[in-house]
Amino acid sequence: MAMKKLIAAATPLALLPMMVQGATVEQLERQVQSLNQRLSAQEQRFRVNGFATFGVTQSDEELAYNDIDNESNFRRNTKAGVQMTFNLDEQTSVVTQFVARGTNDFATKMEWAYFKHQFTPSLSSKVGRIRSPLYMLSEYIDVGYAVPWATMPQETYQTMDVFSNMDGADLSYSMEVGDLLAGVQFAYGRIDSELIDLDDVMSIGFTLAGDAWQTRLAYSQANTTSRVGGVDLYGDDSPVKGSFASLGFTYDPGSIYLAAESTLLTVEGSLPDATATYATVGYRFGQWMPHLTYAVNESTDDEDRSLETAVDNAAPGLTPAQLAAANPASFTTLATNVSGYQATFNRKTTRIGLGARWDYTSGVAVKFQYDMITVDEAAGLFGSETDDAAAYAAAAAAGNEPDSTNIISISIDTVF
Repeated sequence: MAMKKLIAAATPLALLPMMVQGATVEQLERQVQSLNQRLSAQEQRFRVNGFATFGVTQSDEELAYNDIDNESNFRRNTKAGVQMTFNLDEQTSVVTQFVARGTNDFATKMEWAYFKHQFTPSLSSKVGRIRSPLYMLSEYIDVGYAVPWATMPQETYQTMDVFSNMDGADLSYSMEVGDLLAGVQFAYGRIDSELIDLDDVMSIGFTLAGDAWQTRLAYSQANTTSRVGGVDLYGDDSPVKGSFASLGFTYDPGSIYLAAESTLLTVEGSLPDATATYATVGYRFGQWMPHLTYAVNESTDDEDRSLETAVDNAAPGLTPAQLAAANPASFTTLATNVSGYQATFNRKTTRIGLGARWDYTSGVAVKFQYDMITVDEAAGLFGSETDDAAAYAAAAAAGNEPDSTNIISISIDTVF
């Protein structure tokens, strides 16, 4: 009897550790669940995305074309970027993007830094450093994985490359029009670059998209100030009016890929007026997509950058020979500036590109591209580096400057 009483008394004590252990496991499960909820909430508030391109390119010409010569160049197309988004609430976020490029010795530069607010599901605005809404593919200029080419169509996209970002604000509105999605974007701001500044940049873009296609029309204008060697071609730094228009179209139902875009740049004075167009057709089968691209770029106002025009603007009524005799120092400075403008802006090029994209795995694409380029105006394209410029000048003097080149590019594009 005494033993039964002792066992009965000890039973609750024996079960106590099991009850405590059960309570502890239950507590841990609640804590893990709470932690997962906090992590999920934090993930929704803070998101990090990245992209990178690892590329090599080489031409068959000893003189460099756009800094590409017959030596393998592992820097030209190599870059990496990180984009961070912090959602302050369901409508408001802060976005930053940092990009390091091989062409800039991999120095990291802040490309985007803006505050975004979603007023309604259809209306949003950004303030800060934003992407300039110039092209159909402006948002994907740095993200090689989002496009089929190993190298973007330079005849079109290199024209305004230094103006790819702007300091300012935009307002975007989208709406459904039947089965289509229509959008309009307004932007205002300023763009500074090494040689050219754009003030009072005003842009408007219209987009119309269906299930498999999209078209975009955009127009921008600005007050433009430019200098070569610190002196404007016309002898002052007064701003002039400039405008840029683009019309693009993509069609991508799955197997076929079509893309085309035309641009028109118009600037008063010595800066170039230029037209550019590219068209790409591709076909997907499995993980592969071969594609063919044709592109052309031409400055349309070379006469405005002639020595005769510059002399007439600087000293009306005088010929270059008369100005050289009357004021040799002024003539030499003017002639140097004219030469710099011609080398930078006078051009006419055509490109035929054969390429292929292989989607190796999710988030990784390997690309091959072979471009055949013909240059009717070689200035500013061949011999852009100091040493090459001297070599090009010597070749031009001898009458054997290059007028074509073939370039091969290979890249690995990733997003993560």
